[in-house]
Amino acid sequence: AIAGVVGLDAAIAWVARRRRGWHVPTAQKIFGGALVFFAALISLFTAAQKLSTWNTAQAEYAAIISTLPDPGATVMAINPPAILYFGGESAIAIPNEPPETLFIIARKYNARYLILETDHPAPLDALYRGDDVPPRFKLLGEFGNGTQLYRIASCE
Repeated sequence: AIAGVVGLDAAIAWVARRRRGWHVPTAQKIFGGALVFFAALISLFTAAQKLSTWNTAQAEYAAIISTLPDPGATVMAINPPAILYFGGESAIAIPNEPPETLFIIARKYNARYLILETDHPAPLDALYRGDDVPPRFKLLGEFGNGTQLYRIASCE
């Protein structure tokens, strides 16, 4: 942001050297105000888009957690804080590793469920597509936006 203001001042000074009628302090106020206005407009637009996504995630996580057969079980998810905040369940992060590693971590932390979203680590693509589902992972259901819930069978 600072670089943008410095660059704007430099651009105004450059134009003022080539145009005699420019009053530099006035131009800095006008263009600086426009810069702040457009930055605020872009920020509001971006926040409005994210807000709808956050609200959707809240409802989706709550719906998924409500279907768990054993409340209080630890869950593996891409966004553990959201699972805790919106669903009330403890959660651990999904590592960027293949399903075999997920199982080892699930066993270590006693995670019984895996919530796999469309935004998942690349090593889990085959699991998400259903092409290569290890026997330890049992698909319990699919939810809105392509989110899948698996039971990690041998962690019971």
